[in-house]
Amino acid sequence: MKVVCLWKYFGGDIEEYVKKNLPPDTELVFPDTEEEILKEIEDADVLLSHWAPAKIIEKSKRLKLIQTAAAGGDSIDFVAASKKGIIAATASGCNASATAEHAILLMLALIRRLPQEINRLLQGKWKKWEDKYEGYELMNKTLGIIGLGKIGVELAKRAKAFGMRILAIKKHPQSLEREEKELGLDFLGGLDSLDYVLKNSDFVVLCVPLTEETKEMIGEREIQLMKKTAYLINVSRGKAVDEKALVEALKNGRIAGAGLDVFYDYIPGPENPLFKLDNVVLTPHMGGWTKESRERCLRFALENVWRLYRGEPVKNQLRAELGY
Repeated sequence: MKVVCLWKYFGGDIEEYVKKNLPPDTELVFPDTEEEILKEIEDADVLLSHWAPAKIIEKSKRLKLIQTAAAGGDSIDFVAASKKGIIAATASGCNASATAEHAILLMLALIRRLPQEINRLLQGKWKKWEDKYEGYELMNKTLGIIGLGKIGVELAKRAKAFGMRILAIKKHPQSLEREEKELGLDFLGGLDSLDYVLKNSDFVVLCVPLTEETKEMIGEREIQLMKKTAYLINVSRGKAVDEKALVEALKNGRIAGAGLDVFYDYIPGPENPLFKLDNVVLTPHMGGWTKESRERCLRFALENVWRLYRGEPVKNQLRAELGY
């Protein structure tokens, strides 16, 4: 079996880790340039990568599996892969707890004015007993979860512990797993319930995969439905939000604030207007990135290679008809 690995961005001892956890007699290659990738992929059986455009897939002659160690597969052209009978799979769920915790972090940082208060303290200023320095509590607030998948479920568990009321949307609400039924949700609806959740939530958290259906699902119209005191949190994909509409809403006080771990441009430039606003908390797509989640994602991804090697079904396969 030949495996081409593009995981050098994991850093550290990634090459040794992958080598130790692959089937015996595996030929493992870590190409550096696109030219090297196109050469090595021709006779590869497995591609370990979060990125697989059509030009790489079409160059392959015997590729059987494209495996990412990330939760999403939107950087894999799995339509091209499926046409060639290539399985594309993710590590979805392995970073769900980390991402859910990060969503809570963003919510708390916003309502307790954490960045502003840290900056004041570093400037030698102590708190003042004024209304504008008062924060809010999560208890008795309403959380709207858009996308009750693995991350959404973990978020609901944590939000319940804070005493929040939970409204949720799931693409197929009738397909609830037992665990989801035990979450104690106050409301669960399909995509046609989006307006209801937006109107009635103090926090709206996006936990959706990026598909044609979810691209810019939160735009000017949807933001207008939210409470003026509400916060928008995005820990899914930047393109799920119309960023220009969000910036205008934040500037005009149409909503109270936003916590974003992702941006419309994957790496936003310094000219991005979000950086000039004081009612946002911004992080560099670090929500699902912890020592524990890294280990879980890598272990799961490499276990899928073993499943392929043993002739067993690969888990977390992307489905072209669903878009994720």
